[in-house]
Amino acid sequence: IPNLVGTIPPSIFKLKKLQYLALRHTNISGEIPNTLSGIDFYNKKLTGPLPATLSSLPYLTEITFDRNQLTGTIPESYGSFPKSFSSMSLSQNCLFGKIPASLAKLNLAFVHLSRNKLEGDASVFFGSKKETLVIWLDRNLLSLDIGKV
Repeated sequence: IPNLVGTIPPSIFKLKKLQYLALRHTNISGEIPNTLSGIDFYNKKLTGPLPATLSSLPYLTEITFDRNQLTGTIPESYGSFPKSFSSMSLSQNCLFGKIPASLAKLNLAFVHLSRNKLEGDASVFFGSKKETLVIWLDRNLLSLDIGKV
């Protein structure tokens, strides 16, 4: 529903079985409940930094913030996502800086960071103990230290 506007009604958070909230191509805003397992804010024209507090959501398994205008760095706190967290999609934003070393703690199946301004070592996403299936890092200024893989 592309022309949907306003705030997320607080009553939606009373839905005890709500696990995944996707608000693609809308002008909806509001607070995020801590019971969500997935957040999909694809192409929402979001601005500002990534919310560092997302890592405190105990059931979160995936985030999608592709095609927004988010700025700043990837928060160090994202290395503290729950063990079940498996998908991080932050492509086509204006994110910059180094990939936090804390992300090495995660076992991500899906990583999409393309088309940002990220730089430095991307080795945190690789390793023999990782279960990574898909990694898109193109159109950044990243390097890879093969010795760390």
